[in-house]
Parts: sequence; structure tokens; C-alpha cells
Amino acid sequence: IMVSHNIVQAIDGERPASISKPVHDTIRNELGFKGVIMTDDMDMAGLADFISQEEAGLQALQAGNDMILSSSYSTQIPYILTAIQNGEYSEKQLDQSVERLLTWKANLGLI
Repeated sequence: IMVSHNIVQAIDGERPASISKPVHDTIRNELGFKGVIMTDDMDMAGLADFISQEEAGLQALQAGNDMILSSSYSTQIPYILTAIQNGEYSEKQLDQSVERLLTWKANLGLI
């Protein structure tokens, strides 16, 4: 599932869906989706005007995305690694995302 940067008033009226934990909780818990969830392009104005790219990358992962689509990865990756070291994003959650991505690739015959 690709999550857009729209604000979904019925679920979270304050944050774009791509960085909203309630939106991701709905996808995982209410809809029972077990596959990969990814953001739309993080450099789009709907998100870029709302939050810095570094913080957006971290919040996207914290919200429940498995994959971030971004051109700002050179600054996002170090920021996220620091957040993991500081306990702001767990290695367990990262491992779950990696497992979903590898399972998806295996199912597609890519690995």
C-alpha cells in the first residue's frame, strides 16, 4: 500500500496520512494488511511544507511505513540511525519492515 500525504479527517485530522500512526494502525489492525506499506514521494509539497525531510523520514517509519520513497535519503538515513541509537525508533520495528520487504521481494521472484 502506498500512503499519500493527504490529511484523512476521519482518522487523523492533524497529520498527513504518510506520517500518521492512526492511519497505519487502521491499515494493519482494522484492515488486517500484512504486506509492505510505503510512502509516496517525501519531497511532495503536501509533506515538504509540513515538516523537515529528516523528521518526515523518521516519523514515516515511526508511524508504520516499511519503505520511504525520497530523494533526501542522504540526510534522512543518518537522522534515522541516530534516532535508533537514541531509542526513538526500535530495531525490532526496523527488522519487521525489513522482513516484510524481503518477503515481498521473494514472492515476486526478485531474490
